[in-house]
Amino acid sequence: MKIFNLTIGESSPSEYLMNAGNTSISGVKQDIGRITAHCRRWPIWVVGVSLSVSALFSTPVLAYKAEIIDWVPQLAIVALGQPVLDGENNNGKPVRYPPKGTKNLIGVFPSRFNVEFPETEYPTVLKDLMLWVRAQNRLFVVPHVVTGKYTCEMTAYRKDKAAGKAKSTLFTDAVVVNKDIHWFKGDSNVMESKLVDLNYTVSCKGTGFSWQRKPEEKVKFESDWKNGVPSIEMQDSKDPNYYIYNVAFWSPPGGLNPNFKDPAVVQPHAENNDNQQKVTP
Repeated sequence: MKIFNLTIGESSPSEYLMNAGNTSISGVKQDIGRITAHCRRWPIWVVGVSLSVSALFSTPVLAYKAEIIDWVPQLAIVALGQPVLDGENNNGKPVRYPPKGTKNLIGVFPSRFNVEFPETEYPTVLKDLMLWVRAQNRLFVVPHVVTGKYTCEMTAYRKDKAAGKAKSTLFTDAVVVNKDIHWFKGDSNVMESKLVDLNYTVSCKGTGFSWQRKPEEKVKFESDWKNGVPSIEMQDSKDPNYYIYNVAFWSPPGGLNPNFKDPAVVQPHAENNDNQQKVTP
């Protein structure tokens, strides 16, 4: 795996990954994962690829490999339900998924076990670690998410098998930006440990989801692997450089075809009042 150097430039900040070279989605994800680095103000994203490149820029900054987990497209489709449309264009009204209420994203985000924390430049102790969840990306480009919440559970424990655990529950709204900070709590031996001496397990779920689209829009997955959701990030509260690290994120599987069969069923003059009104968050 190659780690590239990066200089903080004068251009506008960006929170999206920069692709280094033309590589396949599956190749990048499987072989090297995402390498990220953040500065105090501007988040910097870098991908290391097997290319004969000495360096991208001159001044090195922090870089590391983040944990990437594929979300499950087939189970995401199940959550959409099966709306019944009033004609091909649903009588000009928005199409709601599911047709009634909301759905949970069951099994969409696989858990991951025995994962190492990102290697930090500053010697981070677990008790000083701040965590949060970002959900700026989506599973579907269409339909558009209207309501939903992500909740993630993390459990940290020592690599040497010493007794004790520490846990953290993180959550964020899928639509409204949530800036809540979360911390680990648990056994003092684990809380006083450095991240390099710990592993963690992580699981995430989505609850209360609903979506909608315009009649003329076609359903479509998000297929760009770098647009993962949910994304767990961390920062050492005592780090003088204020570096932010991506811990783990759920990503579209490599080679995912963004087009899929719309589960909505078209019936002439369907009696489906649930699809005649806009979803209210």
